[in-house]
Amino acid sequence: FLIGPNYAAGKDMLAGVKSTFKGEVKGEEYTVWPSQLDFSAELAKARASGAESIFVFYPGAAGAQFLNQYVQAGMKSTMPLYTAFTVDETT
Repeated sequence: FLIGPNYAAGKDMLAGVKSTFKGEVKGEEYTVWPSQLDFSAELAKARASGAESIFVFYPGAAGAQFLNQYVQAGMKSTMPLYTAFTVDETT
């Protein structure tokens, strides 16, 4: 399952993952950038999709919020998370 912000970098990042991923992408969600910091709906969709893992791209504060909500939703032990540039020296 792919989740990212609805702007050029987010769309490019998810498109890059889709173009190289060998498995089936069960769904993708684009969120309002930069104001959306509640990802509960997207996490619920990912869980319901039957996907085996999640790939996200969220730089900055949104990345920290997403990671916190992913753990709070109890998905850490059931749905592995893959990411690029979500956690860096600024967050």
